Amino acid sequence: MKRAILVLIVLTLAVTLPPLYSQWAESQRIKQIQAVKQQARPLVGERLETVLSGLESSEPPSVVILYTGSTRSHLEPCGCYQEQSGGLPRRAYVVDQFRKRGTQTILVDAGNIFDSDAEIDARRCETHIKALAAMGYSAVALSESDLSYADTYLRRQRAAATFPFLAPDAEHNDFTQPFVVEQIGQHNLAFVVGEADEEVAAQSDVVVALGDPKDPE
Repeated sequence: MKRAILVLIVLTLAVTLPPLYSQWAESQRIKQIQAVKQQARPLVGERLETVLSGLESSEPPSVVILYTGSTRSHLEPCGCYQEQSGGLPRRAYVVDQFRKRGTQTILVDAGNIFDSDAEIDARRCETHIKALAAMGYSAVALSESDLSYADTYLRRQRAAATFPFLAPDAEHNDFTQPFVVEQIGQHNLAFVVGEADEEVAAQSDVVVALGDPKDPE
């Protein structure tokens, strides 16, 4: 009788312990991942409230330039670490907070904006471009990585935009231009990729270089 009870106990443990151990091991794995993500969280600068408060407590600027770059058309945070910033909804919120304060705000992108030419990714990039258009971007500078995509792909993305794609070799295609000029009060502000030439200098008071397409970083 005692032996039968012992065998029953052993069998019960053999059946119940593996699932319980698996659950415990999975919970430990998740805790470890969360700990690593937390440790990987980078410093991302001042909080939005601090920046906006600084604008209100000093003489307001004539213009605020907000720029993005190397987004690879990610629509949401990738989840690489906890409390991660980023994502189009958050970006739109930040832009709206600046504009609510009445300061002229210009949005530009410094490049590395596309990510794969597979159909699903091409559609994702189009969605990203349409979102930038809805936010009121003034220009996107194409990096060397962006320009490596086929002309057909780039024309497709340009068709979704309400803003120009900037590249220094604009004369060789029909989907980019070398610079764009924004009027700020009585002044003209030019955005270029690479060095500004005489044409840019003649049309602007201030030149902002968004990057060199030969350097994808």
